[in-house]
Amino acid sequence: MRTPSPAPRPTLHVLVVGINRYAEPQLTLNYAVADAKGFVDWAKRQGKGDFGAVDVITLLDQQATRSAILSQFDKLRASKPEDVVVIYLAGHGENAKDNWYFLPTEFGHTLTLDAVAAEGLSSQAIEHAVVNMGAQRVFLL
Repeated sequence: MRTPSPAPRPTLHVLVVGINRYAEPQLTLNYAVADAKGFVDWAKRQGKGDFGAVDVITLLDQQATRSAILSQFDKLRASKPEDVVVIYLAGHGENAKDNWYFLPTEFGHTLTLDAVAAEGLSSQAIEHAVVNMGAQRVFLL
């Protein structure tokens, strides 16, 4: 009688976005990048032992464009059902037109409702990305 091989351990996929510098200088933050880096360190430490692999993607400041964030969301579609995905967003968020938006680094306007809705990353877009990921356990921070 064969002993069944153990199930492969899941992969921890971590997407960390931290933005201090925006195209609109008045939106400059002081701690979002430091917080993001701290989260990366935590994820790497926590993932050891519990997961078969830890895959950390970090987008900081000018790397954290709307298209780069959406591209990483798209790549997470390939995660497996047993995997765990953690998404950490540190930067400006704003409510506009009955929705919440995360502002990418290229946001270069004052915080008007129209500008936020046009250039921000909506909670609906984030929800759509999460629903379409392969992993059954997705955490958004």
